[in-house]
Amino acid sequence: MKIVFQDSQFSFQLLRAIGQAVYGGADIGECLSTAYRIKEGDFECWHVEWLKTAEEHCQMGAMAISHQRIFDWLDKTFVELAGEPS
Repeated sequence: MKIVFQDSQFSFQLLRAIGQAVYGGADIGECLSTAYRIKEGDFECWHVEWLKTAEEHCQMGAMAISHQRIFDWLDKTFVELAGEPS
């Protein structure tokens, strides 16, 4: 099964990333958004675009920590770092 890419390796790796959504390890929309920015068969572009996505998440995580809040993927709620739900 190919999705977004004609290149089977790119398509497989995208499907592998999307498959983590069920465990809270990925967001399908973000995976697809990243994939659509990648030029077919361009490994450098693949790396650059996934790195951009990762850096965005790193910034969001740093902001959440600075506000003493994290998102609990199991309960789908924000939680204060002290452990109290907000």
